[in-house]
Amino acid sequence: MLKTDLIDFLRAGHAGFARQNMDVIEKGLAPEIEWYTPGNHPLSGKRVGIDEVKDWIHSSAEMTDGTFRVDVHRIVTNGPWAAAISTYRGQRKGLVLEMPGVQTFRIDQARGLVTEARIFVYDDAFVDRFWAA
Repeated sequence: MLKTDLIDFLRAGHAGFARQNMDVIEKGLAPEIEWYTPGNHPLSGKRVGIDEVKDWIHSSAEMTDGTFRVDVHRIVTNGPWAAAISTYRGQRKGLVLEMPGVQTFRIDQARGLVTEARIFVYDDAFVDRFWAA
């Protein structure tokens, strides 16, 4: 997968996330994907497989009445790795999330699929409070 193809691929995946378009998202994920979310809250931990990732996406939307989104500012790549530098935004039970973060992706270049995704946020304590509210 070429660098520009990978960037376009990840931008399309984030756009699919924003629209809850599971077809777009599912096309880009390896069946054995590992999705890691930091913290100590209902969405944290390791999820394995497409269905668990789709459940995470649905839950993030449901828990925020559809306000959770990821505004991507830049995507950088190096070989099978990519990072999306973003701002995470949402509202939940009177709390407002507006925080810089990074999500890293490991790509199986032969299949063109994401095999691992990890989220990193600026303030883990606030994120825990936000998702646990």
